[in-house]
Amino acid sequence: MKPWNALVSNFWSGLFAGLIGGMLMITFLVLQASSSGLGTWLPLQIMASLFYGVRTLVGGIGMIVVGLGIHLVACSLWGILFAAWHNDLMRGRVAGRRGGWLGGGWPTAVGGGAGVSRH
Repeated sequence: MKPWNALVSNFWSGLFAGLIGGMLMITFLVLQASSSGLGTWLPLQIMASLFYGVRTLVGGIGMIVVGLGIHLVACSLWGILFAAWHNDLMRGRVAGRRGGWLGGGWPTAVGGGAGVSRH
C-alpha cells in the first residue's frame, strides 16, 4: 500500500473508532446519569456548557444536540490522533528516534538514567 493510502486509511480508521468509542461512552454516561437520578441528558448538557454556559441546563433539545456534537468531534479527533500515533509506533518512529513525535530527548529522560548521579 502506498504511504498516502495508508495515511488516508489510518485517518478513516481513527475517525470511525473515535466515533464508536464516543457513542459507547455517551451511552454509559447517559445510563449512569439516568440511574442516579441526575437527569438523563445531563452529561450532554454539561458538554454543551463549553460554549453556552449555564443556559444549557434549561435549554431544550438543541443544547443536547450541541453537547453530542462537541463530544463526538472530540472523540473523533482523539481517535485520529491515536491512529496516527499507532501507525508511527508500528513503524518505529515514536520512541527512541530523533524526529519522532516525542522527540529525541524523551526516551533518554525516561529510560536513560535521568536523575542518576554519575559521580
